[in-house]
Formats: sequence, C-alpha cells, structure tokens
Amino acid sequence: MPPLNHLTAFPLKYPGSPHSSGVSVGESFCALPLTPGDCQRLYQQLVQLASGVRVEVTAASRSAVSATAAPTAAMVLDLALDLLDQGDFQTRWQVAKLIPALGTLAIAPLVHRLASIDWADDDEADWDLPWFIARILGEMQDPAAGVALVNLLQTTPPTDVASMAALALAKMGAIVLPQLAELLQSPSTRRYAVQTLAHLQTPATINLLLSVTTDPDPAIRMMAIDALSRLPVANLAEIIVPALTDPDPQVQRVAVIAAGLQAPQLPEAPLVAALKTHLLTGEPEVAQQAAIALGRLGTPAAVEILTAGLFQPLPLARSQTIVRELARIASEPALVALEIYLLDRSATAHLHLLDVIAVSQEITRLLGQVETTPAKSHAAAILLRLLATTDHPAHHPPYDQEMLPVIALSLAHLGHIPAIAPLQQHLAHARDRCRLHLLAALNQLEQAKLYAPVD
Repeated sequence: MPPLNHLTAFPLKYPGSPHSSGVSVGESFCALPLTPGDCQRLYQQLVQLASGVRVEVTAASRSAVSATAAPTAAMVLDLALDLLDQGDFQTRWQVAKLIPALGTLAIAPLVHRLASIDWADDDEADWDLPWFIARILGEMQDPAAGVALVNLLQTTPPTDVASMAALALAKMGAIVLPQLAELLQSPSTRRYAVQTLAHLQTPATINLLLSVTTDPDPAIRMMAIDALSRLPVANLAEIIVPALTDPDPQVQRVAVIAAGLQAPQLPEAPLVAALKTHLLTGEPEVAQQAAIALGRLGTPAAVEILTAGLFQPLPLARSQTIVRELARIASEPALVALEIYLLDRSATAHLHLLDVIAVSQEITRLLGQVETTPAKSHAAAILLRLLATTDHPAHHPPYDQEMLPVIALSLAHLGHIPAIAPLQQHLAHARDRCRLHLLAALNQLEQAKLYAPVD
C-alpha cells in the first residue's frame, strides 16, 4: 500500500514523549476489551481515517477522534494498534495491510510490543501478534525494521514466528545481508538466516550460502543447495555432485532435483552413476526424482538407465514414472524400450502381472501423446502391433478388455487413419464399455480422415 501522504504527521505517544499522557506504547489504547463487533466497526472507521475522512470513533478507545478533527497519521496508527492488539486473525490480517503505509512512525511501537513479549510463556502467549508484527516490519524497507527482525530471530521465537521473520527479512532485500552474515555464525539462528537467504534469490547471497553447504544440520544443507541450484554459481558441479551421495535422504532429494534442473552444467558420468543408484535402490521420493532427472537429461546414457529400471521389479509408482520419462524423451531407443515392454512377454514374465497391466496401460496412453512426426509414426506402429495381439499376457483375457479402449483412444489422438480397419474388426467381440470407447475412437478417426490431405 502506498504511503498515506495526505495524513498529517503527529508525534506518537511513547514513554517520555510530551504527548504520551502517561500511556505506554506497549499498552493497548483501548480502555475496555474489544468484542468482535467492536473490532469490525473500528476497522471500518480505520479505513475511513486512512482515507482522510473525518469520523467519530464510537468504541471506548483513547484513540477516538472527534468529528471535527482532521485525521493524523498518529490517530490512524493508534487505532490500528488497538486492533492489532485485540482483533481476531481476520481483523489483524486487514490491519496489517494498512500499517506499513504509515512508514517509520509505526516501527517504534511495533518493536516495543516485540520487546514486551514473554517468549517462555507457552500457555498464555498470543503468538499471532508477533507473527503479524514481523509481517508488517518486513514491508517497511527500513534498516530499523531489519534490526528489529534480526533481534526477533535471536530471541529464538516459535517456529512459525521465526519463519515469518525470515520471510519478512527477505522482503527487505540485500540491505539485510550484513545482519544475515551475523546470524549465520550462531547455530540457534543459522537455519532462519539460510531460509532468508534462500528467499532473497539474488547472486549477492551466493558466498553466504556456499559457506553452509556442508553444515552439520541436514535442513540447512538442503536449503542452501536448493537455493544455489537456482543461482548463477560458477562451480555448481562441486556442490551438487557430492550432495547426490549425502547421507540424508532429504538432501539427496534436493540434490537430485537440482541435478535435473542443471544437468547441462554437470559432468555426465558421475551424474548418471549417482542417478542410477538412486533410481534402483534409493528412498522412494529420491528414486522418483532420479527418474525425472534422467528424463530431463535425455541422453543415450540416461535412456539406458531408465530402460534398465523399467524391467526391474520396482514399485509401481516408480515404474510408471520411468515410462513417463521414456515417453517424454521419445527417442528411438526410448520407444523401443516401451515396445519391448508391451510386446515381449519374456521381458516382463518375472514382474507382477497386475503391475505389468498397469504399466502397459500407462505406456499405451503415453504413446498417444508423443509430439514429433518420427515418434508419432513409431508410436502408431507399436499400437497397431499391440492391437493385433490377443493373448498378451498369456491366458489373461481381461487384459484385452482393459487395453483395447486405451489403444483405440491413443490411435485416435495420433490421428492414425490406417487404424480404422483393425479397430472395426474388434467391435464384434468387444464388451459394451469397450465398444463405446472403440466407437468414440473410430468417430474421431473418421473426422480426421475427412480433413486429411489427398495424396
């Protein structure tokens, strides 16, 4: 929200001020507790005051303004602080959007409120209040607000409050880097300093992030590696490749994702070796990300590893991810691997039959989505061969009824007009549900035939 320039600046009440009238900045300016209804009415009056409208504040508040008084920034701030102290979450959320527009005038009373919080009082503390104060200070773009947020982190507040303070510091930009460098020195504040550096996403943070890539805390290593993978780091391989073999699975997962994003900058040999290990034997989340990273790499070596994984007895979700990546690559070797899985019964005889059916359905669906012309021709040929197969897997007729609709729709998506005749032949023995899919596919292909260029 832009500064409220139309408001008259007025000295705020704070201890020692001639305008304080004995009221401390840390106190609520309301003589009585506010009900939810009071909060809503006061918020409407606050909005009017912030717009420069002369209003009568009717609740029992020392920040009340007479109907003839011109609103000042101090008046608006007094009322906003009343609501921030006693309002419900929604009211505080709305007020938090107004206070930053008052500028540096609001910093002192907000800092005073932070200083008065008893962080050891877990039972009675109102943790929403410091959370909102941190959020507001982050919008100030003022060094004093940055110092207040750093001090807040050093008090080791609850996790939610500390995370908001870190995010608020990040909003202030590079001006807080000196303070973040200090926070990195303390184990109690290092995690939040790294969290702030990660949010900043600027090359100016690279050196600070590099200093914690081998930190004993895996959460810190994970955040640092993730942030560096999105920055122009000259020696990125020296960070990501060792992290692929980190003892912590979550660090491995982030490193594998980073490897997929930055594959062109990394040496292929150690990269594919680490990804192969993760794909075949890694933790489930890491293995899934390894398959995706290999798909993004898309080299012959990556296809070879994905192909090897396809014929291993891996969890179904991982096998399906592998076929998605092979179909996305859609090179000749990748499509051949998918073809073998679909049509060579001996290649999948050692795998669980229900998994074979599920993976085969996924391959068949994906073949209908390939995009390049050579890949479309190869995919259509695979699907026609599969359509002509009636006993695969052996002695399992339900396979045909599950596969036929998927084959038909994929051929229709490819617009492969030669598939019309073989699809028509299957109408006679197809079950009702399967017949509906065959008819839909045939209708789509007949429409494509009408608009096909004449040779």
